[in-house]
Amino acid sequence: PSEEAPEATDTQPRVRKSRVVRRFEMEAEGLEPLLETEAAREFIDQVSLLHNVPIRRIYVRQATVPEAVAEAEYHLLPDEIKSALRPVEIDTTKYYQTIYGSPLGYARPLDLVAAQAGWESFEGKKILDFGYGQIGQLRMLAQCGADVTGIESSSMISAMYTLPGDTGEFTGTTGKTGSLSLHQGYWPAGQFARENVGAGYDLVMARNVLRKGPMDLENPDVRPELRVRLRVTPELYIARLNEILNPGGYAVVYNIGGAGPEL
Repeated sequence: PSEEAPEATDTQPRVRKSRVVRRFEMEAEGLEPLLETEAAREFIDQVSLLHNVPIRRIYVRQATVPEAVAEAEYHLLPDEIKSALRPVEIDTTKYYQTIYGSPLGYARPLDLVAAQAGWESFEGKKILDFGYGQIGQLRMLAQCGADVTGIESSSMISAMYTLPGDTGEFTGTTGKTGSLSLHQGYWPAGQFARENVGAGYDLVMARNVLRKGPMDLENPDVRPELRVRLRVTPELYIARLNEILNPGGYAVVYNIGGAGPEL
C-alpha cells in the first residue's frame, strides 16, 4: 500500500501517518533529552501534527538551475512552453523535506537562540527563514504560536507550496495558534521581496544558504546549481538584515552537512 493509504479500525476509519512523519517522531524522541529549553522541546513536539499530503504535481524545466511551475499555472501556459516541462509528483516525504532532510535539523539552533534570548516559547515571535527550502520547520514554528515568514528564490521549492492549506493559521499541540506565509523572490535585492518580507523580526534564520564557497560565484569548484546569488553585496545584505530585526533580535546563520570544495 502507498504511504498515504488509510487504515480502518473497529470504531472509525483513521488515516495512518506517513512513514516520513513517523520517522520525524522517532527523531524527536531521540532529540528531546539533548535539548536545553522548553521552547525547543515544544518545537519538536509539533511533528505529531504534520498531516499526510495528497500527491500533487509540479512541472519542471531542466536547465543549469531547474525551474518549475505549479500545476494550476502549468495549465495556463501555451503548448510550446508546456512541451519543455515534465511532471514531478510531490508526496508527503518530498513535501516536508524536499532534498534537504528533516525539519528537526532546526531543533538545536532554535534551542541555542531560546537559551540565549531567555525565551520560554516561540509564541508571539516574528520569525523569518531566509531560503527556507522546505515547509516542515515553518509549520512547526507556526504551531508553536509564531508568526512565520519564508522567503525562497527557487521556483522548484516555491511551486510545491501553492495550494490552500499550505499557508495560513496553524494550531499546535498546546493550543497555541500561529501563522505562516511564503514568498518567492530575491531578498533584499527585489522590491517585491522586500515588501512581502517586511520588518519587525525577532529572529532571522539562514540554514545552508550563506556559505562562503557558494557565495563566491567565480569559484570553479562550486556546481552551478549550488551557487548563491544574493544580487547585492554582502555588506548591503548585512545592513538590510539589521534593518528588519527588532532591537535585541537575533540572526542565526548555520550550515550542516558533509564537507566538500563548495563548503
